Amino acid sequence: MSSILNIFNICDKIPETTKRSIKLFHVLNGWDGPNILFVTNEDRVYGMGANKSGSLGLGHNNTIESPEQIPGLNDQNIREFMIGSNFVIALTSESKVYGWGCNGSGQLGRDRSPQFIYLKPGLIDYFAGKGVTQISCGYLHSLALTTDGRVYGWGDNTNAQLGFDNKTTDHSTPTPVEINLHKDLIVKQVYCFANSSFAVTVDGEVYSWGYNYEGECGHDISELIVNPRLINSLVNVRAVSMSQNRTYFITDEGLVYFCGQYNSNTRCYEYSKQMEPKLLETDLRFTDIHMDLSNGDQVSFTSALTGQGLYKIMETNEIFETFYDNMFDFYANVYQLTYKTVDLNDYRDWVPKERPEYALKSKQNFCLNFPKIDKSIEGYYDNCFDVLEELSGSGGFSKVFKVRHNLRSAHVVQYFNSWTDRKYLYLQTEYCAKTLQNILEEKGQVFSRDVGVAMNVVEYYMSCQIFSELLECVKYLHELSEPVVHGSLKPQNILIDVNANYGSYLKLCDTGLTGIHDMVCHKELDESTRKYLAPEVIAGKLYDHKSDIYRQQLFEIDFEKDVQPD
Repeated sequence: MSSILNIFNICDKIPETTKRSIKLFHVLNGWDGPNILFVTNEDRVYGMGANKSGSLGLGHNNTIESPEQIPGLNDQNIREFMIGSNFVIALTSESKVYGWGCNGSGQLGRDRSPQFIYLKPGLIDYFAGKGVTQISCGYLHSLALTTDGRVYGWGDNTNAQLGFDNKTTDHSTPTPVEINLHKDLIVKQVYCFANSSFAVTVDGEVYSWGYNYEGECGHDISELIVNPRLINSLVNVRAVSMSQNRTYFITDEGLVYFCGQYNSNTRCYEYSKQMEPKLLETDLRFTDIHMDLSNGDQVSFTSALTGQGLYKIMETNEIFETFYDNMFDFYANVYQLTYKTVDLNDYRDWVPKERPEYALKSKQNFCLNFPKIDKSIEGYYDNCFDVLEELSGSGGFSKVFKVRHNLRSAHVVQYFNSWTDRKYLYLQTEYCAKTLQNILEEKGQVFSRDVGVAMNVVEYYMSCQIFSELLECVKYLHELSEPVVHGSLKPQNILIDVNANYGSYLKLCDTGLTGIHDMVCHKELDESTRKYLAPEVIAGKLYDHKSDIYRQQLFEIDFEKDVQPD
């Protein structure tokens, strides 16, 4: 079963003999960076990865480049890992509960720890003999469900996400407390999100509490829901998921209801509040729904499963089909994480599914910008693309092939699929809602600075950080085995990934993959593009990788006006 591990880049550092002994693993990949926790057939527990929040349970936050045993978890028969923003909870087959990582809000079930202290695994004694069956971790709090249908919570209670009003200045609750639900209720599932909590009963009723100023908890009152409250309009609920400030509910009939803040305009940002659950209009019928909170990373969509495939419900409540038919393949291939702990015994019949990054290209009529190395167009094509199949018909110059490109990095926007309709070529790509242009337009206002006035040290530092990450993105293109020069880089095609998947906020697009790019010819340039290009590009002269970082207005310098030659 080691082949299933080979999907994940981080597993490349695990020796093959060790891979073959793994029975359980969890890949977490939020702002913390990539990490993996795994258990072997000998019941040894290992961790490896960035470890920025002490999420590997080793008592520090140093990067671990090769698998290292976590002694406090060996021989405990761990069955599942649950991931919070900066902490991890583990549940064993004997219903023991362990926690490690940061503990500034008591999220490990122990007395609070100072900042930058990273705790090793510790048993939460409170749950001894209580028969914990399920745990859900939110941003800084957790809920546990026991065999008798009772619910317990611990950690941060700033927004009443533990179901009671904490009037003290210290909102942490390190000792688990029982959630005040009616004694006759039998809960079958609990859900923790950033600042709110939900419990679904065996009868399909939903109780919610916590932050509700945008309607996230499904109650028509803009305030904290201090005590668990029934959402009267919902029945037969099967599952709950939240994406940013929106909550989704799936019923036994496969219907989806939503509440909270959403973008009501598909062409621009125009946020609206839906205080009480409303039916999402679609002919699809769903069986499961999920949003990954991996290490506090709140993504802008919720994944929803049907009998036919997996879909993404966006912040506009638009529904887009993916090219996967299950949660595991989707999160593994697209986000390099597992949406839950993977027991390899459940994947004995698993078949590898390649990530479908396709483009339609005319093979003889395709080229990219490739400085430094003198390669033919055909040679470049063969090195950068894999031909998947020849399609019927032909292009304007030759046959048409379906190919998969090899630009797979956090630094460039990902292409998922393409198709033709009449004379148009449609491309489906990774969704990034904002661009660097949005930041440039807003940062002066954020820092209350007029045009022409010097930046303060904070704004200047922020600009330097953005510039540094932009250099990393361009460096990726330039250091490919067949270097790529973008040639038309500008703030409008530098996208912002608000989730910082794989640790990168910036992503480049328009890298030439969707059309012919001639490195010595830029005859038709509009002013919005021209002002960002290096002089040699505008003049139609040969240029190299240095032209990609010419001026992105991060520091508001007009090179033609403000910088004069010596």
